[in-house]
Amino acid sequence: MDGLYYADGSFRSRDEIISDLATKETSVQFLTPIHHPPESFDWWHQRVTDSQEARREAVAIPEHVEIAIDTTRPVILSHIGDVHAGGQDVDYELFRHDVGVIRDHPQAYCVWYGDLVDAMFFNPGQHEHLLNIQEQIYYLQAAAKEMKGKVLAGFGGDHDCWASKMGPTMYQNWTREIGAHYLEGVSYITVHVGGQTYQEVGAHRHSGYSRFNESHASLRVQQDDSSDGGDLFVTAHTHTKAVNRQVLKSFGGGSRPVFYTSLGTYKETDRYSRKMGWHRKSREQRGGIHFVLWPDKKQIEAYSLIDDAVERVAPFM
Repeated sequence: MDGLYYADGSFRSRDEIISDLATKETSVQFLTPIHHPPESFDWWHQRVTDSQEARREAVAIPEHVEIAIDTTRPVILSHIGDVHAGGQDVDYELFRHDVGVIRDHPQAYCVWYGDLVDAMFFNPGQHEHLLNIQEQIYYLQAAAKEMKGKVLAGFGGDHDCWASKMGPTMYQNWTREIGAHYLEGVSYITVHVGGQTYQEVGAHRHSGYSRFNESHASLRVQQDDSSDGGDLFVTAHTHTKAVNRQVLKSFGGGSRPVFYTSLGTYKETDRYSRKMGWHRKSREQRGGIHFVLWPDKKQIEAYSLIDDAVERVAPFM
C-alpha cells in the first residue's frame, strides 16, 4: 500500500494523507493585493475613445485630400501603378524614364497607385526576384525622393501591404520624407490647377471586371462611390491599360465629360501571368496614364506616353 512511514514507526496511507491535506485549515494573506480589471463600462468607454483619438492622430489615413497648383500653364498629372520593383521582367528603363521626366519637367506631377514593390514571400514568386524585399523598398524610396515635391499622393496596394507582414513598407515615413499624402481604398483627390478644379476618385483596386471594357473597374468607382460628381476615375491592379472618355448627363440638362482609367503595369510578364494565359505587355501597354489639365478652362487630355503629354504642353512653356 502506498503511504509514508514516520520516524516513530507509524504509517499513514496515501489516501489518509490526501484527506488530511484537503480538510486542513490554512490562512493565506496576500501582501500584494490581487489586481482586478475595471468592470465599469464608463471606464472602458473612456479608455477606447482616448486610444482611438491617439491612433487617429498617429496613423490617420484621409479619405479626401485637396491640393492647389498655382500656375497659368497646363499641368501634366501622371498616374503610375503596378511597378512591381524587384521582378525580373519589369521594364526598369521605362520606369526610370517616367521618373526622370516627372522630376525634371517644371509642370509635371504624379500620383502613385500601389503595388510598387513585388513583395512576394512565397515560391515560385520569390524565384523571379532580382531584389529582396528590403532592396525593393530602397529602390522605390529612392525613386520617390527623386520626385520629392512632384508626388501628390501614393496609394497602398496589395503587394505593398504584403510587405507590411514582414516589417516596414516603402510608405514608412512617406508623409514626412516625401511630403505627399498616403491613401488607401477608395479616396478622393481635389486638384486646383490655376482657376480650374479637377476631381479625381481612385483606388488601387475595385470591384468589377468586363472583357468588353478594360476600364470597367473605374466605371464601378464612379457608379458605387461618386455617382454625383468627379472628372477622373482611376484604378490599377489588373495590369490592363485603358482610358475611356464619356459624357455624363446631369439632372436638369447639364453634362460633363469624365475619364474612366485603368493603369498599366511596368511588369511585362511573370510566371503567374504566363500560366494564366495572359499575353506579354507590349511597350504601349506598359506604364501609366498621363493627363494634361488646363488652368484657364475645364479641359482634360489623356496620353498613354508621358513624352506625348510633354510635347502637348511644350508650346505653352
